[in-house]
Amino acid sequence: MEPYSSAPTWKGFPNDIKTLAQMKQYFADGKHSPYARQNIYDIELSFVDLKGARVKHYQIQRDDRFMFATVDFDQKKKLAVPLSKIWAENEQLEYLRGATYLPTDISTLSEATEYLRHNEPATIELFEKELTQRATEGMKKECEAHATEYFKATPIIEPEG
Repeated sequence: MEPYSSAPTWKGFPNDIKTLAQMKQYFADGKHSPYARQNIYDIELSFVDLKGARVKHYQIQRDDRFMFATVDFDQKKKLAVPLSKIWAENEQLEYLRGATYLPTDISTLSEATEYLRHNEPATIELFEKELTQRATEGMKKECEAHATEYFKATPIIEPEG
């Protein structure tokens, strides 16, 4: 396969190619260049910045137990990290114990959040904000590591909206 350049690859690209599968087959068949190899089967197109450096896009989302990042706008490619890895559950429980009164018989995070939902909804609301903030910061670090270690790329991270 020839070096990456826009001139021989995209110049004269046929107008009848409409789908990603047709585009991949065009390159796999070597029609883009007389010097191309014939064994290209799964082409991974990458995003680049204005200087040509590779970048990875991450869109961060949170649910009850995980932080997710959609990679390069592809819903099939997700980076998932448990919230307990970003902020350990025992540390979350200690945070709640420091913020408000919890009965001594409460020993798990799920018991504590259930108790606070019924008895102190304002505290649980503040806890959720703190959890979201810490989880987002932790997920940004995970995305940066993912982009630099595995792809040698610069991450572009969009927090949940």
